[in-house]
Amino acid sequence: MKNYIFLLFAFVFVTSCIDVDIFDDSDVIDYYDCEKGELLYKLSEWKIAEVDVLPTKELDYHLNFNLLGTNLFVVDDQLGVQVYDVSNLENPKPVAYYSIPGVSQLSIDCNTLFVDNFTDIISIDISDIQNPSVVDRIENVLSSYYVIDENGDIYNYGFCDFWYVDAELATSSSNSNGGAGVQGSLSKFTTDNGHLYLTTSYSLISIERINCNEFGQKSESYLDFYAETMYYFNGNIYIGSTTGMFVYSTGLNPEKVSEFLHDYACDPVYPTLGRAYVTLRTGTFCNNATDQLDIINTEDILNPTLVKTYPIQNPIGLSVSNNYLYLARGQFGLNVYDISDELNMKELIHFDEVYAQDVIVY
Repeated sequence: MKNYIFLLFAFVFVTSCIDVDIFDDSDVIDYYDCEKGELLYKLSEWKIAEVDVLPTKELDYHLNFNLLGTNLFVVDDQLGVQVYDVSNLENPKPVAYYSIPGVSQLSIDCNTLFVDNFTDIISIDISDIQNPSVVDRIENVLSSYYVIDENGDIYNYGFCDFWYVDAELATSSSNSNGGAGVQGSLSKFTTDNGHLYLTTSYSLISIERINCNEFGQKSESYLDFYAETMYYFNGNIYIGSTTGMFVYSTGLNPEKVSEFLHDYACDPVYPTLGRAYVTLRTGTFCNNATDQLDIINTEDILNPTLVKTYPIQNPIGLSVSNNYLYLARGQFGLNVYDISDELNMKELIHFDEVYAQDVIVY
């Protein structure tokens, strides 16, 4: 079977890791108060009831992507989602651009696109790529990275004051088919048959889905680790964090199943049957001592164990298909490895002329 590779490129290095020099690991931001800066959107402008389809454009800042059939959906950070027709892999073509203010993440299921619209989550029917329609909205799910005033208008930050709490003191707090896409490994959104899951820095949010694309109940649970990525596989949610891989159950109230801890580092995770692949990397925002790929045995999901660690420079997003591992390494390109013998992984190809941040194998 021939595999096709979709790469997520970026001209600026993007990381979901927190800058550890800003505050201590034991502290989390509990409250902040900011003055208004520049007005970005009036309420009527950002809380969209319809999706405007605009002319396509060249994207220069890519965050996340998702593959549905022969259509690749790519986030244009804070602005919209561009759709590419990849039926001709030698000549992919942009075919639509959805204007969605505040978007940074996406997931696809039941021919429905789930995205953030600043603080809200919306579901968009994409059965007709050229005529997307908003189906439902759930409000005030996410914290805003902007200032929102009493009228719902959104502003850039002016001067901010911050208050912190000890994370150890906060651990007890919590707030109470067909048409599925293939997500990248750096996503913060994922779905199963009945729920949409998303993670913020220190919380796991589950939203019930009724008839696939309408929203029901919502729950939010506090996490005692800094979450970076999430991936649904085989009845569990795998969360990559700065301190380890965490496995959670599914449903409206997910519970922790197990964990595999590591030193502080940037960490996406890609699960397969009986294995999970975790990349750790250094960099400006990541304090790990080494760059590496960890292969983890998850046959006993209650007790994940390390199979082997491979030192690899700057590993980021990844994907696995059959006995091949595809690893994006930023400015160092893309590597393809034969992992049929996981104790003796072998490099097959190194594409060193591309900048690759994430990869989907199709």
